[in-house]
Amino acid sequence: MNKTLKIAALAVSMLALTACSHATKPGGSAGHWWQSSSNSDNGTQANGVASGAQFNGQSTYAGLTSAEQEAVAPLPKKIYFGFDKYNLNGQATNIANQNAQVLLQNPSLHALLTGNTDPRGSQDYNFHLGQRRANAVKDYFMQQGVSASQICTLSYGELKPAANPAQFGGNVEKAYALDRRTEIVYGQTCQGGSQ
Repeated sequence: MNKTLKIAALAVSMLALTACSHATKPGGSAGHWWQSSSNSDNGTQANGVASGAQFNGQSTYAGLTSAEQEAVAPLPKKIYFGFDKYNLNGQATNIANQNAQVLLQNPSLHALLTGNTDPRGSQDYNFHLGQRRANAVKDYFMQQGVSASQICTLSYGELKPAANPAQFGGNVEKAYALDRRTEIVYGQTCQGGSQ
C-alpha cells in the first residue's frame, strides 16, 4: 500500500473510533476537539480534551500554577507495556504511583493519558489496544483515589511512534518497545462524556 493510501486509511480508522465535538477556544472561536470512545468493564466511555490551544501531544503546562509545574516537572511521564499487553508491571506501577500521588496532592491538576502501540496489528486493533493502555493507567490512578474528573484518555494507536528502527541500527524491537506506552500529559482539561 502506498504512503498516501496508508495515511488515508489511518485517518478513516481514526474517524471511525472517534467523534468530533465542538469546544469554544478562549477568544470565542470554535474549534474541534477529539473525543475517544472505548469499551471498558464499566461500559462505554467518552473522554474529551480541551485547552487554551489545540492539543498537539505536548503539554505547555498552560494554566498550571508554579507549584503544580514544579510538582510535575521531575515526574517520569511514560509508562511502557509489553508486546500486546496493557497490564502494569512493577516499573510501570512505580511510575503510575508517583504520578497518582501528585494528582492526589493537587486536586485541580488535570492529566491526559494517551495510549500508543507499535505498528504491528491492524489499525483498528491498535486503536483499541492504545485505549486499553490509557484506561489501565486511568484505572490505577482511580484505585489510588484520584478523581475521574482529573483524567482524560485518548488512543493514538500506532499514529505517534516514539522511535525509528534506524535510530537503533535497524533494531525494530528496541524501537517498538518505545512505541508501546501511555504518556501522561499534564495541563489538559477534561470535558464531555462520562469520565
